[in-house]
Amino acid sequence: MSLIGFGIDSGGTHTTCAVKYADDEQKTAMMESSSTLADSRSAMSMRRTAEWIISRILDLTHPGDECCVWIGAAAGIMSTSTGSFEQAFEVPLLQLSERNIDFEIFIANDAVSILKSPPLHGQGIVAIVGTGSIVVGAHPTCPDGIIRRSGYEWPVGDHGAGIWMTFESIRMVLEDIQMRGSDAYHSPLLDRLCDYFNIDSELYSSIPDSYSSLARVEALASTLARAGEDSKRRIAGFVHPSLFDLASISSSAGHDPLAARVISGSVRIMRADIAAVSETLAAFTADNPNSRERLPLIVGGSIAANSSYRQQLEAAVSELAYVRPLQIIGDAAQTFADLAMHYLRSNARERKTIAKGFDPLNQILRLQ
Repeated sequence: MSLIGFGIDSGGTHTTCAVKYADDEQKTAMMESSSTLADSRSAMSMRRTAEWIISRILDLTHPGDECCVWIGAAAGIMSTSTGSFEQAFEVPLLQLSERNIDFEIFIANDAVSILKSPPLHGQGIVAIVGTGSIVVGAHPTCPDGIIRRSGYEWPVGDHGAGIWMTFESIRMVLEDIQMRGSDAYHSPLLDRLCDYFNIDSELYSSIPDSYSSLARVEALASTLARAGEDSKRRIAGFVHPSLFDLASISSSAGHDPLAARVISGSVRIMRADIAAVSETLAAFTADNPNSRERLPLIVGGSIAANSSYRQQLEAAVSELAYVRPLQIIGDAAQTFADLAMHYLRSNARERKTIAKGFDPLNQILRLQ
């Protein structure tokens, strides 16, 4: 019999699986998927992802093994998708039961899951900067449980995230055109946006040159206005590599200062949210501001892992009074595998603490 911890990071763009064994051997598998658990309105997509997750477990386990599977799902869906999760996993879970494998499966918000995982163990701050964004923090001295900023889906939240950065790119181009004038206007950022979203040049071929740039922005805005829930991933996908390429001064595709401003704007938003959470939590640790704790910070998400973004965020966060030097992990599957193994090695009382939720909006769902 073996202890095996599985960590699943089901984000906005792909699902990854990491495996940790009792002897601390670690393995990682990648699923570049068109379906993730973040597709909360697509039962078929969630079912395919659930089947993939269960197939990974079946590939790496034997009868009699004891397993814990911890799934971190993208911010913004845990409070509304409990029934969908249970339906998606219902049939695939039967395969594990038939194999005589002792297993427990948990699904939780990705930021909450990182906050639960080693090394934080429920005490510190977590930020996610990917397709969506969220900042959460917890401390034993805080009576409010978890402190949270953002993570409320893109129509009202997710500020600073990938989808926000794409919309901000279009807003910034429009503002630039209105300030400089449309006649003979040129922007590499506008060109790349139109290429990425397949804006047909025929749409504005009959419009005078002095208005063509505005027409292209209008076509972009109309295209994104018609985008549904399933298009969130596609919209956020513009950031990497397109936006980061244009923000680079050394880019062969042509540098655009507007792209650089979009990225720095995201960093400012994330810094402000991290500052708000850290200041709120630190206030509970001591009355005297000079005696308050500096809290550990972990940042996850595909955008945060980009080297350019990482450097800017590290510099911005280093100025905060109540945050220790941050750790950026990007993909969190390995972190969730560590949490799963920690659960397996814990006694019954500790397991209850790990599985207990502390965010009323994003509870931890136990599937088995």
